Amino acid sequence: MPALIKAAGYCLSLAACYNQKFDDFDMPVHSHEYYEFMFVSSGKCNVFVEEKNGVMETLTLGKSDFVLIDANVKHRLFVTPHIPCNIMNIEINAQKIDPSSEYIYDCGRIFQACKNLKRIFTRFRYGKFRDTNRIKDTLERIQQVYDAIMADPARTAEKALLQILLGELFLETDQCSEQLNSGGNIYVQKTYEYIKKHYQDAITLQSLADYLNIHPTYIQRLIRNVSEDSVHCLINKFRIQKAIELLRSSSLPLIDVAVEVGFNNRQSFFNAFKKYTGVSPNEYRRKHIDNEKWLKNESYTASVFKDED
Repeated sequence: MPALIKAAGYCLSLAACYNQKFDDFDMPVHSHEYYEFMFVSSGKCNVFVEEKNGVMETLTLGKSDFVLIDANVKHRLFVTPHIPCNIMNIEINAQKIDPSSEYIYDCGRIFQACKNLKRIFTRFRYGKFRDTNRIKDTLERIQQVYDAIMADPARTAEKALLQILLGELFLETDQCSEQLNSGGNIYVQKTYEYIKKHYQDAITLQSLADYLNIHPTYIQRLIRNVSEDSVHCLINKFRIQKAIELLRSSSLPLIDVAVEVGFNNRQSFFNAFKKYTGVSPNEYRRKHIDNEKWLKNESYTASVFKDED
């Protein structure tokens, strides 16, 4: 089956469709010839997807997040034990158009209209999105029509309706991706994910640009447009967020805290900590010990990295 952006001359059909609650689930790495939507209607899960360079990328999905994975891409689903996750999942098949069959339209024409999805899937093998449109409603309608066809395979009207709904799903996903992809925000999202994964390492603007396969100046400009911060500041904000967690929960010496969160010397850690919190690490720890209420009212956050419920 072709990659999404090469599906001209094909029509859509459904290979699988389910709505299921998972608890303590670890699916082996696998691939298949279908386009796959995974939509989280409640809870949280991790989806591991293979990049073009062979590295498995980790995506955390919360309520109303969903991922679209291209055909023949290795991936894996993991649901943490005792943290239930409800997932609506469909696997879409693309078949060469047979003029004698009951096809509605060439899905290549749909994808031609999905300008944002085309830009994403030209560079990447998957897309992570948030439902800002009607994705959940459309998936529920697809489930209903699919169940009706399974109950009576001779229902030709439902088969035609299913193709229309699948086309609608891609068009709505394109609308959800518009904000993400506008101005290069797909790279901003991947920058956040990269920092969260590698903050303990010596991240540089060049190493980040190499990972994204774009020019360093371009990613710097994108980050400033979204956050008004430089890449360096964004990295340090996340490191300080992690340092705060360690100061709250451990008695590690400050130099060990600094090294643990990616700073290579005590002074740079102290300077960055005071810049973003207004106090030194020593003062922060002392206030935490002496006055738990102060901690609840402290104003520092790094919201772009905060996990959503």
